[in-house]
Amino acid sequence: MWRQRRLVRAETATLCLERRPQKIASGVSSELRLGLGAKLKEDDLAPYDADEADWCEKVLEEIAALEELDFEIEFKALPKAVPLLFAQLKSDAEDEGDIETYLKDYDGGLPGYAREIDRWCRGELRKAANRPHVLALADQLRTKRLILPPGTLELFTRYQTTLDNQLYKALSAFRETQEWRLKTLDVAGEQDKTS
Repeated sequence: MWRQRRLVRAETATLCLERRPQKIASGVSSELRLGLGAKLKEDDLAPYDADEADWCEKVLEEIAALEELDFEIEFKALPKAVPLLFAQLKSDAEDEGDIETYLKDYDGGLPGYAREIDRWCRGELRKAANRPHVLALADQLRTKRLILPPGTLELFTRYQTTLDNQLYKALSAFRETQEWRLKTLDVAGEQDKTS
């Protein structure tokens, strides 16, 4: 019985390992035929944050407004003109200490920084658009992986058969021993009655 319980635990562990988020992300990447650099990560299987998508859309609007001005804007006017972009810039420049110094050292200055944020936001919005398809595929893969792989299934089946045979033999030997014991008790009881 202990071996039976161990077999169940082993099967459960195998299924859990097959359904780990890294394995599912890798499987979805394979199904989508994504290249090496585009492979999905565990985070890509989480429901998409609607607030982040909203933030990206608003930042893209701010960047479009800056592009209309050809980025000709006073530094002091940035917090009011593009508050979300400025907040991100401030966060990114924390290590430098000074936002102006950060922008001077940044390749392309403010336009280069804005283009980089623009590229990142557009990528995140593409991910958001694809997320329902990716999540549906991940769910299908999780369901598929509720069945053990063929080699593992065969191994567990052989082990289960061995355990069943051993249990059957043990029960058979137990029954024979019980029958022998009962016959021995009956014979002993008859001898006591005759004496």
